[in-house]
Amino acid sequence: MNQTKDITAIGTITYNEFKKHNMYHQRRLLIGFFFITFLLEICFCLLVKQIQNLPLVFYISISLFASGLFTILLYKTIQKRSYREFYSDHLATKEIRYTINSQGINYQSGRSHVYIEWENIIKGYEHNDMFCLYISNMKAILLPKRYFESNDDISSFKKLISENSNKINLKK
Repeated sequence: MNQTKDITAIGTITYNEFKKHNMYHQRRLLIGFFFITFLLEICFCLLVKQIQNLPLVFYISISLFASGLFTILLYKTIQKRSYREFYSDHLATKEIRYTINSQGINYQSGRSHVYIEWENIIKGYEHNDMFCLYISNMKAILLPKRYFESNDDISSFKKLISENSNKINLKK
């Protein structure tokens, strides 16, 4: 049963919301980076342990510290890149009007108008404060929940997704 009611969501994305989305998107990279650097440093420390006979706990703690430091540096680099990306995109700072129905999602910002059919969305995530619908592996439609007029609109939006796309399973 297709729903004929249009759901409207209107708002302007903030830098904090963009930054949160970027961290949701990069979280796996950061976790993987931490574990890979930790394992590489443990291997290096075990080689050094053969030369200098210090306790294993010492090498593990040094590896944890170094991996954490490298991961924090990567995190800061990602934050800086996201800051530059957000403020260089003039469309990102304009108000966007989303019209969502059983055919797809229309969004309009100024004179720009984009229509996306449900089949073109490859995956979707629901977070506490926003929905992220991916059109490609790197490009997403960000729909903060504050854009919706009511909780009923959010429920209707979730229902539209479940009725119109078998590829989108809103994962938390």
